[in-house]
Amino acid sequence: MIDSVMHLSKFFVVLSLMHVSFNASGTRFDDNDFIISSVSGEFLGVYSESFEFKGPLGESVSVVTGLDFNRFGHLVSRGRFNSPAEGEIVVFDPSGFPAAYQPDPVFGTGGALDVKVLPNGNYLLAAQDALFGTPNGLLEMSPDGTVLRQFDEGDYEGAAVLPDGTIWGGGSSGTGFLNVFDYASGNLIASFQGYSGGRGGPPDNPLDEGQRGAHSMFFSAATGTVLIADRQAGVIYERNPDVSFVRKFEFDEGFGQLVGVTRGPGGDVFAVSNSTVTRWQADGTFVETIDVMPPSISAWNIVWTGNAEGLLLNDFDGSGLVEQGDLDLVLQNWGLDTQANPIPARWFNDLPDGLIDQAELDKVLLGWGDMAAPGFEDATYVPGPAVGVGAVVLIVSITRRRRSCT
Repeated sequence: MIDSVMHLSKFFVVLSLMHVSFNASGTRFDDNDFIISSVSGEFLGVYSESFEFKGPLGESVSVVTGLDFNRFGHLVSRGRFNSPAEGEIVVFDPSGFPAAYQPDPVFGTGGALDVKVLPNGNYLLAAQDALFGTPNGLLEMSPDGTVLRQFDEGDYEGAAVLPDGTIWGGGSSGTGFLNVFDYASGNLIASFQGYSGGRGGPPDNPLDEGQRGAHSMFFSAATGTVLIADRQAGVIYERNPDVSFVRKFEFDEGFGQLVGVTRGPGGDVFAVSNSTVTRWQADGTFVETIDVMPPSISAWNIVWTGNAEGLLLNDFDGSGLVEQGDLDLVLQNWGLDTQANPIPARWFNDLPDGLIDQAELDKVLLGWGDMAAPGFEDATYVPGPAVGVGAVVLIVSITRRRRSCT
């Protein structure tokens, strides 16, 4: 990247002002919010850093299990949104609007309990076979719903993606287990079983420190470790990429089934169970338990939006690069009040004032040439159709420093 000065002096741009109807609503999430999913009641909630309820995310939610962020800062959720009998992947933009909606025909009854976004843009799904149809196990699926490969079969409940090219999958139902696969080859490279014995590995290779299973997992880039919710033991385990033990996060009074875990502000660890969130300091010291949901709601997973920092929130067209397409979208929609005229919000990820104006133009120009984080391979982006109505004449005067790629 090199610095250069770009001068654009009073030029006329004739453009089409785009209006697209979008029948969806949701609560905006910012970069310090928590999102909690539930498997009972219609609930996918947005909370502030202090766990004040901001509002629901999405509509017609019956069961939501897996949550993760993609490289564009969008929330990828796995659950049942329109029909209790069908599972869907729904991707939410930070404004609260669905950026993509993909029915998942291969899981007719929504058997995937966790979803993680792979660096190439595909999804890693942990799915059960019992009563949930097939295929099952640990799967890679494209965003259009095509199952690309099956790493293993069986009752998987949690998954994690590590930057060393490995993926983890585990389960807690019955006898728990934790398996490690090489992503490129798909080969199983390590296998561990819960301390009570059972599926997943040889008898002499149990999980240490009393861990019984792996219900949900979260890889923390800040620490380079994996947090694992063991719902049978009611304990959060932290482990290194070689699966060696780091520490436990326990609640002295007994907390029941901890089912979802994430790392939040200050490196603190947050886990959900039933209608509560439990918080620990990074060293394992218990801080507090907070009632955040109605008693009838059973929390399943939790994510912190701060973990999506560093992603391209100025990549308005979702191409993975800040370039001409993003500038075109800003100019074509200049002055549009998105609160009064909603548009597919994947185009504009951060509009606290609702207006497409100088702030969005600055983000494009000052970030010109920025690229999304590299992955195992380049993601394939297929832009959606554009709908243009009317025309306006716009005068723009700009003097800005920007970065450019040679």
